[in-house]
Amino acid sequence: VLTGRSIKTIDAEKGHHVLQLMKQDQAGKWVDIAGKKAPVVLDSEKPYTGETASVDGKQYKIARGRSVSIVYAKGNSAQIIPLYITKAMPGWFGMLFLLTLLAAAMSTLSSQFHAVGTSIGRDVFEQVTRQRGASIGITRIGIVVGICGHRVLAGLRQGQRGRDNWLGAENNRRQDEYPGGSSELAGGGSAHSRLAAIDPGCDCGKYAD
Repeated sequence: VLTGRSIKTIDAEKGHHVLQLMKQDQAGKWVDIAGKKAPVVLDSEKPYTGETASVDGKQYKIARGRSVSIVYAKGNSAQIIPLYITKAMPGWFGMLFLLTLLAAAMSTLSSQFHAVGTSIGRDVFEQVTRQRGASIGITRIGIVVGICGHRVLAGLRQGQRGRDNWLGAENNRRQDEYPGGSSELAGGGSAHSRLAAIDPGCDCGKYAD
């Protein structure tokens, strides 16, 4: 749950606000978290904590609510599911989920490799040579070729993903240096643009606990 003072009301009936995020200091006083804003939906049961904060001579009610998943993931869409598993599920569920993913991946890869080998042996070799029943060896070779081909493609994809992550980090750095400026780099832009549509000044991708 995010807490802070409402600096912009988007839809009062639905409880949609933009909060300037706040925290309590050692003295128990509510203070702004510099540069941290987020669009939230106020809690339906308890939208306000009952406390107030004084900022620039004005009194604000401390609101509480929840935001979109990309805010909690700090602008990194790849961290949404892992964050949900670690925060919303018990500790043992992460290991169970990992084993389930591995089992599903092994089953899927096994069927794909055999499909590739069978295609090479039956659909290519036997159709070209007109030899029936002599494709077992070719099928096995096809499976090995399929495994090697998948490994090469995975390596290329991993390199592309690393480049995308670098571009995303560079994009965030430029947004920090030039707030409000348009981004020309790929990576994270779509999520930021959706949040910016709610509040152009919202630095939602940088939210941190």
